[in-house]
Amino acid sequence: MRTAVTILFLLGVPSLCRCDAPPVTAPAGTGTVLAVSAEPPAVGEKGVTTLRNGSYQGRIEDGLMDGGGILVLRSGGRYEGEFRYGAMEGTGVLFYADGGIYSGEFRNNMRHGHGTHAWRNGDRYEGDFKDNKLEGKGRLSIK
Repeated sequence: MRTAVTILFLLGVPSLCRCDAPPVTAPAGTGTVLAVSAEPPAVGEKGVTTLRNGSYQGRIEDGLMDGGGILVLRSGGRYEGEFRYGAMEGTGVLFYADGGIYSGEFRNNMRHGHGTHAWRNGDRYEGDFKDNKLEGKGRLSIK
């Protein structure tokens, strides 16, 4: 029997993947594991899922974050926005533990589309992002 495992890992920004495998299986890609929960989230319209290093509050569909929700990490990071099939997808705001803020579009857990990233030191970029990188047209303001 396989256990549904939710693994929260970092690839530049917090990411969530759901794998139907024992916890010893690593997610695809590279990153730092932040939290592992051997229990799948409860199914229902709204739910709260507690992870070892944070929590998720919002809509859960088929055991995955889906719709609007809030993902809070004990390390200080927080995402408020849309999820689809367990990933940050659509529009949202990502608050980094270091004080930076990104507000805009996400695709597959990455900044993708139009958005604004403000760093704690006052620097700011508004424009296009692709696969978590500043790419395309945009304006960078440096303080």
